[in-house]
Amino acid sequence: MNTRFLETLVWLTRLRSFGRTAEKLNTTQPAVSNRINKLEELLGVKLYDRSAKQFELTPAGRRVLRYAEDIVAMASELHEAAVNHEDVDATLRIGVIEIATMSWLPAFLERIAETYPKASFEIGTGTSGQLVEKLRDDRMDLVFVVGPVNEPHIMSHPICNVGLDWLANPNRFDCESEIDLVELSRMPLVLQGSGASGYDILVEYFRGYGITNVPANDRKLVIDCIYSLGTAMQVVRTGLGIMGLPTFLFAEDIAAGRVRKMRVRQKLPPFYITACCKQPMTNRLIERLIEIAVQSARDHAASFEGDEVWT
Repeated sequence: MNTRFLETLVWLTRLRSFGRTAEKLNTTQPAVSNRINKLEELLGVKLYDRSAKQFELTPAGRRVLRYAEDIVAMASELHEAAVNHEDVDATLRIGVIEIATMSWLPAFLERIAETYPKASFEIGTGTSGQLVEKLRDDRMDLVFVVGPVNEPHIMSHPICNVGLDWLANPNRFDCESEIDLVELSRMPLVLQGSGASGYDILVEYFRGYGITNVPANDRKLVIDCIYSLGTAMQVVRTGLGIMGLPTFLFAEDIAAGRVRKMRVRQKLPPFYITACCKQPMTNRLIERLIEIAVQSARDHAASFEGDEVWT
């Protein structure tokens, strides 16, 4: 049996569109239809309901799909085992959040380029929410986001943890005195926008201590639309406000005394950077890329002292 027929069924079930499946498999809609028809002839069953308004598998189709997913995954694994890394010719779309681009991503890209010189990698950036949405729609094959993502058919694999602290300009704010989170909440805090990676972590952190409105509505200056880490870092450096951000980004500023950690009794939770891909995994190259990402993040963490970054 031609595994292309099974691969076509897997992608058609995911994308629920003959046009999008043809685009994904770099073929035509008639070719997709022909493969499904051939598969039905070989198996002697109808795989999808042609009378339904949307693509919908028949009971027989659902049974076949479980085996098709396993066979396609095994075929991909077999192909990778049979060829040298240097001969792997594939195109993968990878999404990364900004914190990865500012830390271990350069080493990751260098390693995959050396390991798979014939493969092509399309890199896109965005917030965790944006990247997960693209993964759901199969516009991305692998994304690195703040996670894990608890959704059916999405596999999450831990990459690293990133330590956070409340950071401020010591010339504008008292960074010596130990304070409580309630006291901190009355100060000019700046949160990144609600769609930013890690925003939900900070909101839940405050809610866990009974604080549900940050920044407070009665402030004269509220900055609540920051998505760029570079912009956020400048807000802290210039003393516009206090932000909970990855500590390692400010290693040079902290060493020079331009930025200090606020002494807040309630410790901020870390960011958990997670690799996410669709399940079942139809390309074993994704598994290898996750392993390279873990090593790249580990090496990056080793260049810092303490718990600023750790894996």
